[in-house]
Amino acid sequence: MICCKPCAFTKQSLITHTDNVIRYVEKLIGSGYHETVAKRLKKLNLDVSKEEVANYIILAAAFHDVGKAIQEYQRKFDSECNPIDPGETSFYLHELFSSVILARVLSDHIDDDLSILAILAVLNHLHAMRDYHKIRDILNPDLKYRSFNFSQKNIFLSELLFIEKSNSDKIANYLSERCRIDRVLISRSLTNKICLDEARHVIKLVRNAEEDSYKRPPMKGYVFFLLPVVIGDNIDAYHSRRNEKDKEVSNRRFFIDELIHALGGEQ
Repeated sequence: MICCKPCAFTKQSLITHTDNVIRYVEKLIGSGYHETVAKRLKKLNLDVSKEEVANYIILAAAFHDVGKAIQEYQRKFDSECNPIDPGETSFYLHELFSSVILARVLSDHIDDDLSILAILAVLNHLHAMRDYHKIRDILNPDLKYRSFNFSQKNIFLSELLFIEKSNSDKIANYLSERCRIDRVLISRSLTNKICLDEARHVIKLVRNAEEDSYKRPPMKGYVFFLLPVVIGDNIDAYHSRRNEKDKEVSNRRFFIDELIHALGGEQ
């Protein structure tokens, strides 16, 4: 199958990856995961239905990588998702842009607990690789380079923090049909250039959630929304890259086996 932009990785389209992740997440939900989460959240004083939980988990899965579609990343690939420069395929901080876009989609309900939990899940799906408490310089427009890596420019200096219309149309068409979300809302959330203030707001959500975890116990529950995204994301990434002669992919097999086991085995 020919891959086409927007790209999620070398020779993999973003829409294909997203659809695969949603499929894995739906399998986990089908096992009753959302019912368990709803019960656990109720113990944290958040009374929501299992259907609401399922919807927001799927929403997090649907938007977890949408930030990869911005032109700053897509410029690194040709029309079939082959890297123009094999050494330059990084999607550094895409999860931050993904969470900004999801926050736009949820802007009418941005203070609702479920909205914040979903945004936190998207932002933290690569938490093992990021520490937003230590990356404060990315939010400082006066810094030309990241202080901990002088070889990489501050990404917010880029003029390419937007999604090309052809790509935003593809994503909007897919997500509106797959997740039954208003297409106009998605399109509007995708088309505007991402600005520094929006990124600061999302980071502030994380810090406030951590600080308020004792006063606002449901915030501890974001891990329930994060887990399905991590499972689906890692399983699909492994399958899409396992044909590569890559020792790292091979070494991840045992970890992936455990994730597949969590889903009750592959379909």
